[in-house]
Amino acid sequence: MPSTQPPPAEPCLSGASILHARQSLEEVAGKEALDRALGTLSEADRAAYESVAPAGWLPVRIADEVQRAVAREAGVGVDGFAEFVRRFSHRTVERMVGTVYRLLLQLTSDQALIERTPELHRKAYNVGKLSARRDAPGHAVIALEEWPAVSDEQLIGIAAGIEAVLQAAGRKEIAVRWKRTPDGVHYAATWQV
Repeated sequence: MPSTQPPPAEPCLSGASILHARQSLEEVAGKEALDRALGTLSEADRAAYESVAPAGWLPVRIADEVQRAVAREAGVGVDGFAEFVRRFSHRTVERMVGTVYRLLLQLTSDQALIERTPELHRKAYNVGKLSARRDAPGHAVIALEEWPAVSDEQLIGIAAGIEAVLQAAGRKEIAVRWKRTPDGVHYAATWQV
């Protein structure tokens, strides 16, 4: 029986996150681009990606390589890569929150929504610690700590996830900005009140 716990020393994403991301990559780039991209991976990495189970874990480095390979196969240039990652990451989180959860989010206060952010991170990653606080109406600060080497792909993906959750909760005119810190990333999220 495969282990449902990630290797302790390697940053990993949950299998459920990867399965949703795979569907989103197909939607954004096309199944053919995804299939070609998977063909460029090492045999071991491809097997790990294709066999990940919802309760399993996949190393972040493989997820990042898949994103880069799909972008290449879809003809996404360097200038468009960040937007490509944002689009499919946003779609992935939309898929993860689903319709029932989306309805509950729309009934949630800003404070309760911000307080749940760290829990969502723990379900998706085995690395990093997310904390969040609401500074003012329509403004929150989210800190990703204990992951100083977070990749650009994951940094952008987390920002897109914050945006997607706020959007699912019915917030409008959302903007998420970030800056790297020695220990991770600080995000600032704003939305219309």
